[in-house]
Amino acid sequence: RVSGANSEVLPPSVTARYRITLAPDATQFSYQLTVWNPNRSHQPLSLQLRSGELVQKVDAAVRFEPTGNQYRFELPPGEQTIRLSGTLTGGATTTAHGTFRPPLAAAVHYLLLESHPLLRPAVTTEHVQRISPTETGLDVLLRGAQGFALRAGDSLTWQVLRLEAIHSTSFAIPSASHTYFLSGDGQVLGETALHIDNQGAPALTLPMQGTPS
Repeated sequence: RVSGANSEVLPPSVTARYRITLAPDATQFSYQLTVWNPNRSHQPLSLQLRSGELVQKVDAAVRFEPTGNQYRFELPPGEQTIRLSGTLTGGATTTAHGTFRPPLAAAVHYLLLESHPLLRPAVTTEHVQRISPTETGLDVLLRGAQGFALRAGDSLTWQVLRLEAIHSTSFAIPSASHTYFLSGDGQVLGETALHIDNQGAPALTLPMQGTPS
């Protein structure tokens, strides 16, 4: 800077990384924003949530104020990292499709779309730039993740196909034998011997009409 010259206020630069995880019970999101404020004074940064986000946690070392679907951050000079996480309403449990729109203007938008093994997402947006999941800069937690690089004004739409779950056997009974004793007074006593092979069941329930003793 030149002493005595006019001080120009520059807008903060943002590199945005978004993670969307599709699960059978909910659709989770995690946004990581790396922000650089080149000015010597605090500058505002506004986020407009436009994808039905329900924010559950905000991790930021700066002051912020939520107002409806908008978050306003006060950025000090230098670099800051802001993280938001929560769920997206209208996820895989209620609808078979979803849409993501970046919540702010950024130099680069990286998106990592991952899903549960029982869900198979198909991106329906055309002319979207696909990249390797590792190029997003986020750790891949589930197999079959897809990476995208979005430009200003882009949005991503997908449809979810549910796969049928294969029911696993909890336990098997290779053999069972039943023996009954007829007493002289007319009472009947029974004895049952079961050979049980437990294949992962935490508890075994045997539906029996008699009263075991």
